[in-house]
Amino acid sequence: MKNTTKNRIVATCLLTLMAAIAQADPAVRVFVVEAKDAAAYLKEIDRGRAIMKRLRSVATVRVLQARFAGTNVGHVVTLMEFPDGIAQMLTEQKRLNDDPEFAAWNANLENGHLIRSDSIYSERVAQ
Repeated sequence: MKNTTKNRIVATCLLTLMAAIAQADPAVRVFVVEAKDAAAYLKEIDRGRAIMKRLRSVATVRVLQARFAGTNVGHVVTLMEFPDGIAQMLTEQKRLNDDPEFAAWNANLENGHLIRSDSIYSERVAQ
């Protein structure tokens, strides 16, 4: 095997290893909301999704609602997932908040809804 071929193989292996190390775990921002009117809240979230789509956001937004026994029945959980981790989440949220339409939508979102929790989660697996 020629030296240049070996160098290319080694370089490819190193780049692959570096990419695997640099890849961040997805980050999920989780909002637990006590929505007085869940249907109205969902409409607002859909409006926010449309704005985020216009801005080509990388975040995936999901909304879940508790429906079975317990103190959280009726609460809505909104998830914003950022595939490349917390650093991407911070960069993306600043970029979104710099847009006047998104900033106004975000500021208005809390009207009539009580945010019970705002947390950031990262997936963990056994080593």
